[in-house]
Amino acid sequence: TKMLYNMSPVFILLIVAGATQSTPIVEEALANVEQSVVELRRVLVKGQPRDCTDLFLSGQNHSGVYNIYPYKDSTSSVSAYCDMETDGGGWTVFQRRGQLGNPVYYFYKKWAEYANGFGNPANEYWLGNNVLHALTSNKPMKLRIQLKNHTDETLTAEYSVFKVASEEEYFKIDVSGYIGNNGSDAFGNTNGMNFTTHDRDNDVDRGNCARKYRGAWWYNNCHISNLNGLNLNGDHLSYADGIEWSARNGETGFHYYSYPQVEMKVRDVNFSPLVADGSIS
Repeated sequence: TKMLYNMSPVFILLIVAGATQSTPIVEEALANVEQSVVELRRVLVKGQPRDCTDLFLSGQNHSGVYNIYPYKDSTSSVSAYCDMETDGGGWTVFQRRGQLGNPVYYFYKKWAEYANGFGNPANEYWLGNNVLHALTSNKPMKLRIQLKNHTDETLTAEYSVFKVASEEEYFKIDVSGYIGNNGSDAFGNTNGMNFTTHDRDNDVDRGNCARKYRGAWWYNNCHISNLNGLNLNGDHLSYADGIEWSARNGETGFHYYSYPQVEMKVRDVNFSPLVADGSIS
């Protein structure tokens, strides 16, 4: 049940802090709220939300395409799809794939295209590894991956730690803290891996995993997930080159099923869904 408060969250926490003699837990909560207030004040004054969490906290609660300003000390904006509904909202979607009329090979792109982003946020797109680096360097982020199969069953995987390094560090990934509603962890083995495309081989395999499996990814040796693979839309005969999450035995087993829909999105680890009308959920 949502309750309306006239007092600010900071004031409420100050009362709690006094009652509990300022325990470490309350002190940490105060620090998180104070940081959120600083970020929200920046958004309201400058009108430059860094991500979809900023937009949500400023009152934007409808999913859709928005301009965000992920780069510090910059007025350059990028268009991103914001999921304002799932699990409280505030998600910045950096990958969207579906059956939307694009070619099977649409995500089989070069390094520069993945670095800078491509596609249409309202349709299928990759936000860009440079933007991902900026977003995940601003503050601690969590990752959510959602896949749907042909029966509309949704597979969800979350990771409490997600960070992408700079291009100079080959967009190396830091990911851990898996939580899943069904299926197994098919992304954790990318931890510490560099990004690889068919024209830039940074994986640990003797060959180029992106070329072998027609994708672009944080390949290890080579993969059990390939969410930027070919859009093969279901069962297929070719090996391991579809949109796959093969830690889970799907319709026809490992490496021979391509998910028709997938989204990857990030959100501030300390996000709290304060409702725009002033209530607290």
